Order: sequence, then structure tokens, then C-alpha cells
Amino acid sequence: MVLRLYNTLTKAKEDFVPLDAKNVRFYVCGVTVYDFAHIGNARPAIVFDVLFRLLRHAYGEEYVTYVRNITDVDDKINARAADENISIRQLTERTAKQYHEDIAALGCLPPTFERAPPITSRRWFP
Repeated sequence: MVLRLYNTLTKAKEDFVPLDAKNVRFYVCGVTVYDFAHIGNARPAIVFDVLFRLLRHAYGEEYVTYVRNITDVDDKINARAADENISIRQLTERTAKQYHEDIAALGCLPPTFERAPPITSRRWFP
């Protein structure tokens, strides 16, 4: 199976050739958790879910690693927490939970690893 992706640098579709077919990996910047998810948050989750599935199909589940972060330090988060008179941790944990529920309802697979709030905990989970 040949996977062709659009390369924004060359502005052309190119065959995807991993650096290492036994260790295919990609990192994605995730949502900034300060409010309910919206369509703009859902689109990348769905797009990267499709890519994750395609790569797993092409190279095998055990050879593909998908890592996504959740931004939990941001001016919007600080402002929303202040407006609600709650801690940043309370806001980010609540909205990250909502985000996970929303994208699970869309049928998206969870990433292999995700950097989850709060930032002070430095937690990663599969």
C-alpha cells in the first residue's frame, strides 16, 4: 500500500516513506483547553485519527506511535480561570476531560501518548 501525502513545502503529493518502517511516529499539537471543543478542534482530531489508522494499517499497530499534547498554559486559559474564579488546574482538567469525551464520541482513537494537564505534573499516558 502506497500512502501519498501533500507536502506543503514542495506543494506536491508525494509517497510517504518513513525514516524507519519499524518506528513510524508523529507528534501533533493538540487543543488548548479553556472551553468546550468546537468544530475547529474536531477537524484536526479526525484528520490525525485517519492518518493514525492508515499508518497502523500500512506498517502495523505495534510500529506506529502517535503523540499529542494538550496546551494547558495560555493567556486564554488564564483569563477564563480568572473569570470563573477557579484555578488554572481546575479549568484545564475539566476542559481536557470534556475534550476527550467529545472526540471519543466522534469515534477517534486515543493517541499512543498524550501530554495531559496540569503542566506541573508532567504526566504522559497511553
